[in-house]
Amino acid sequence: MHDMVHDFAQYLTKRECSVVEVDGELAVNLGSSYKTIRHLTLVRAEDAGFPTSIANAQKLHSFWVQSFFDTPSLVSELDRIEPDLCNRLACLKALDLSRNRLGKLPEEVGKLIRLKFLNLSHNPFWELPSTLCDLYNLQTLNLSACDKLGKLPQEMGKLVNLRHLEIDCTDSLKTLPKGIGNLSSLQTLSKFVIVRGSDVETATCGLEDLKNLKNLRGCLKIEGLGYETNAAEAQIAELSEKKHISDLHLDFDPKARTGNQDEVIEALQVHPGLPSLATLHIDGLHNLKSLGLEFLGITKNVNDQITTDSKDISLALPSAQNIAFPKLKKLKISNMGSWEEWNMIKAADENIKIMPRLHFLKLYNCSNLKALPHPLFKAAPIRKLRIQNCPLIQQKYKKENGDQYWISISHIPKLQIS
Repeated sequence: MHDMVHDFAQYLTKRECSVVEVDGELAVNLGSSYKTIRHLTLVRAEDAGFPTSIANAQKLHSFWVQSFFDTPSLVSELDRIEPDLCNRLACLKALDLSRNRLGKLPEEVGKLIRLKFLNLSHNPFWELPSTLCDLYNLQTLNLSACDKLGKLPQEMGKLVNLRHLEIDCTDSLKTLPKGIGNLSSLQTLSKFVIVRGSDVETATCGLEDLKNLKNLRGCLKIEGLGYETNAAEAQIAELSEKKHISDLHLDFDPKARTGNQDEVIEALQVHPGLPSLATLHIDGLHNLKSLGLEFLGITKNVNDQITTDSKDISLALPSAQNIAFPKLKKLKISNMGSWEEWNMIKAADENIKIMPRLHFLKLYNCSNLKALPHPLFKAAPIRKLRIQNCPLIQQKYKKENGDQYWISISHIPKLQIS
């Protein structure tokens, strides 16, 4: 019986799955035996052109063109997909064209209406056709490392079933279309871009468009924070409702040096609703006046005194809560030129815990920071401390000083101050 099942499985595999190698510049011609193929992988050799002739495989459910162009942006001669390819593959549910030095998608891609998975990553696209938004069954769209891509189609809001939009490593992508804020099924959105300025189109996302994206999880980077208009939007965004975010990067625009950055960071309310947060990176708070206590769910400290120092980051917890950032493991703070002091709760208070699982702390380009929060090093199991371009810290925490400052961090296994 076992042999019969095994033979039957092999029979099905041979009839429904196939891997074809493409060498040289020869096009792929699939014979009549491929009419029943459901899953096809084409492996391109380095000197092979993009395969176009697969007319006999019209029942394909999944199609993967595997190549080895790791640096498509350096390839001078780009490939393109013929419109006929999309016309003949109407049954496709999964299409992987990553790393194929593709410069353009045909408008006919919108005819692949059964498509649920589309991987276009690592291709030098400048733009995508508007018909891409006709793929209403699409659940995953991967555009990672399409570093020349300047914008997404304006009608992205039509992709109502989209769950995963991968757009990390897309440095040329400086705006997102307004409709993305209506994609309530989104679980993955690796980057959310906010743009302000007189020349920006009105149909682009603002911070408030995060409100309906309550199912986001994993990594989220918010770029372009810091303009005055963002403070009001930050409350509407309801970032605290994204309870499954584990990696958060708040990136403040360096051009927004006159904005109310302290109000924005407090209004975001990162702490209370992000119980799964494991990594937090705050970057670019150049003109910080105060990192409000509300940022950590705090209204006043243990002595019922509100912190008022304009260049002070103070951490204190209300009596109703005894742990801030319970799962945070990595904290990175960078490019905060006005930041001078970082105060912590007295370590003697055993009922209050802050970042009890923190094991990695990185501070970069905080030129006016005077001292490190010593209670944090006693309360958290920090195993790696990296401090770069923080001259006052570098001077105070020298090993040769041998004083209390060096002693407070000398137990950390991996310590780097430069």
